[in-house]
Amino acid sequence: MNFGNRFWTALCRVRIQAMLFVVFALPLPAVADNEFDAWLGQQSSRSTALLAANISPTFAARGAVVAAPSFVNPQYFSYWVRDGALTMNVIVSLWAESQPGADRDRYAQMLDDYRKFSRQNQRTPNPSGDADKAGLGEPRFNADGTVYNKWGRPQNDGPALRALTLIRWANLLLDQGHANLVRQNLYDALHPDQTQSVIKLDLEFVARVILDPCYDLWEERFGLHFYTRMVQREALLEGAKLADRLNDAGAATYYRQRSQVIQAELDKHRDRANHGIAPTLGDGRVFDAAVVLAVLHTDNSDDEYLSSRDEFVLGSLNLILAGFDPTTAASADHFPINDVKFDRSGARMGLTIGRYSTDTYDGDDARARSDDGSKGIGNGWVLCSLAVGELGYRAAARFDKAAHIDVTGENLGLIRRLDPTLANVQPNASWMSNQAEFKAVTGGLRRLGEAQLRRIRFHSNPDGSLSEQMNRRTGFMWGAPNLTWSHAAFLTIASRR
Repeated sequence: MNFGNRFWTALCRVRIQAMLFVVFALPLPAVADNEFDAWLGQQSSRSTALLAANISPTFAARGAVVAAPSFVNPQYFSYWVRDGALTMNVIVSLWAESQPGADRDRYAQMLDDYRKFSRQNQRTPNPSGDADKAGLGEPRFNADGTVYNKWGRPQNDGPALRALTLIRWANLLLDQGHANLVRQNLYDALHPDQTQSVIKLDLEFVARVILDPCYDLWEERFGLHFYTRMVQREALLEGAKLADRLNDAGAATYYRQRSQVIQAELDKHRDRANHGIAPTLGDGRVFDAAVVLAVLHTDNSDDEYLSSRDEFVLGSLNLILAGFDPTTAASADHFPINDVKFDRSGARMGLTIGRYSTDTYDGDDARARSDDGSKGIGNGWVLCSLAVGELGYRAAARFDKAAHIDVTGENLGLIRRLDPTLANVQPNASWMSNQAEFKAVTGGLRRLGEAQLRRIRFHSNPDGSLSEQMNRRTGFMWGAPNLTWSHAAFLTIASRR
């Protein structure tokens, strides 16, 4: 882009920002609340279509899931193992929920293409290591499946997430009587040195590297991360169950043993001093949306370990909310758009949530500078804002199932935040499901989910496209357009509502 184009782009951006703040200041016309329900249905359909469009698109290999249809500033027309697994987990849900016919066949083809493309990735030597061995920690490939050279590696959450997605698909296939298909294409139950199946290779890799440091899901910090360890533990536990179903008893025992090792390491992330969970051991970061994402991506069974209703998990949720609340946020984390609290119907919206405190990535490498040009400045993220809401829905459902709530020093801050009637609650209180306080907590958690959805509606584009970020000042969609993970995040919270 030449200087003239950059000048006019900057001028237009300033004018747009100024216009938007004027709009924010004007009285908003009333909108019937049933329009919100209608929007949810429309956005679900749009997100399904836009997510599917990023799977095997033109210029990409079959089975590749591109992070976004963005070729420059930022260049997201690439395949991330993590993003691909989370996206294809949504496709597993769509396949399972579809009736026999064209849609179900299309989703099945997507999953098979993804399975083949994943096996190709595993076979590709790369800077992380050898094919079928250490190279499985490679986080990013070009959209055609070739190696992407300059990146933070390894990222050991990717194989765990891929295993979880394909295990879920394998179990559904087994339920339908397709054991031979699973053994041939997904899990062959052979010795680790002989296996050629995508799931078993990933599980063997995860079991080997559970104590190894790596880069985090934001691809910035090298260390021992809560998110990585949570998905590794879940993959090993779910892998053990699948191994049992396929008569691979030795593997099942080994995976369970290794899951116990990683669980002991996860226990070290409980942070009583800050009443939450340490996102990365020893780096001093107090809150990070990665903690919420870790719980969402592993909260799919009856396992209560660090589940969505866990006291430390809810303590971390409170730290995140306080970190971006305009009344308590540090200046670097104060997003002006969070000063707008109500939507057009007059309903309260939730907060725009960033990744973590003092984030400096603004979504565009060519524009990652603050007003004085000294450093980048972060924005709210669609997927993080939705994740906070989904955790609210999941925690409420878990509490309903447990039928009781115990107040502790860790979850106290969130409980007080959820409802004005709980402002004076003290630790050691305990409520059963028929008590008003219990209903106030679960109702507050569900309102949190609703409020976060309203926040996304407020900032979303009229055509249903969701970018990576929301500009902290203007509220417009920002960064990579039509981020696949943003649409996946919307579909997962919508399914929990």
